[in-house]
Amino acid sequence: MRRLSHKQRQHPCCRKGYRGELCELLEALLRNAATLFDKNDCLNSDGRRLFEIMVRLLLDEHPEHRRVVGRARKKPCIEEIVSLASLTFYECDALELYHKARGIISPYSYVRPQRQ
Repeated sequence: MRRLSHKQRQHPCCRKGYRGELCELLEALLRNAATLFDKNDCLNSDGRRLFEIMVRLLLDEHPEHRRVVGRARKKPCIEEIVSLASLTFYECDALELYHKARGIISPYSYVRPQRQ
């Protein structure tokens, strides 16, 4: 079996034309939220290091996203990171992954039964 290069490897949540490594790095960032984010939901120094690797990979192939990346670099909090990912390369729900890692349980949604 032939190994796939980094450009051919596709992550299930990545959009076409983007490296699978971007999605893997984002998920690593969000899954380790307890150690990489502070109490204000902003990145600490270890989280920034991982975030910068992800951003460098993104800007190497897609420099047109530099304005969105600049906004996330100025304020590296969860809202900006999820916004960057969803606007550019990530198709799945990144905020849900973050909430699961933090242990925040969303309430069940109630579906009203239909009348017969």
